Amino acid sequence: MKRFDFRRFKNVIAYDFTTGLQPMLWFSLGMVIVYLLLFGLFHNLHDAMGAATPPEMNEFQMKTIIHEMTTAAVFVAYLFILGASCTIYRGVQRKAPRTVLLTLPASNAEKFLSRWVYLVVFSLLGSIGAFVVADLLHAGWMAVTGNPAILATRYFFDRMPNLDRDRTYDVISFYALMLTLHSFCLMCSVLFKKYHLVATFAVGLLLWTVLSQLLSGLLTQESKEPVLIGLMAVCTVVFSALAYRLFCRWQVVTRKFVNL
Repeated sequence: MKRFDFRRFKNVIAYDFTTGLQPMLWFSLGMVIVYLLLFGLFHNLHDAMGAATPPEMNEFQMKTIIHEMTTAAVFVAYLFILGASCTIYRGVQRKAPRTVLLTLPASNAEKFLSRWVYLVVFSLLGSIGAFVVADLLHAGWMAVTGNPAILATRYFFDRMPNLDRDRTYDVISFYALMLTLHSFCLMCSVLFKKYHLVATFAVGLLLWTVLSQLLSGLLTQESKEPVLIGLMAVCTVVFSALAYRLFCRWQVVTRKFVNL
């Protein structure tokens, strides 16, 4: 099957979301627990540093804690997304589920794109949904214990669209880096058969070291940001293309550690 058919694509997406619903719920539950631990940690840190306790907080102190909670939650969410990108194909590395995947009545493009859509939707909805649930549970606990309810969800959704124009390059660079890391993790998930997180980290660290050494003496302060953004865009395209090409070469029986 070489032509892309949207009816088949819709069926593959339905299959991926149906089979991946349970892992999605477990991951989301884990994220809720991580967020709750983070929120509690920030309160304990403020108490340990001699800051005002929740009943005595003024508006500035509450906004400070909300900002710190949101920043930490976003960082954890990005780690979650990258981790999901590294392990998105872990469930089909054994012979039986791999055979089912490869024999689905759909083209390689439909299977690959369907798994990518599932990954993006699962990562975004899972991390954001877990953040909202954890924030509501935390605010409810604060209210029950007689403390001001600190709600970070509204701050998060108000803050996201408002980008500082003076830091446009920083914002673009950050998201370009995230897309590059996402595509790299996706490629490694397709390539490696075992130890996805460890292998991805090791290869990424090696690649980062080599590129840093090569570019350190070539870039000036003025050209650094646009060149790096362009390089990350190229890397994103290359990693995504390699991920697809490697997926197209999948067989039921492969080598022990890599899918070649």
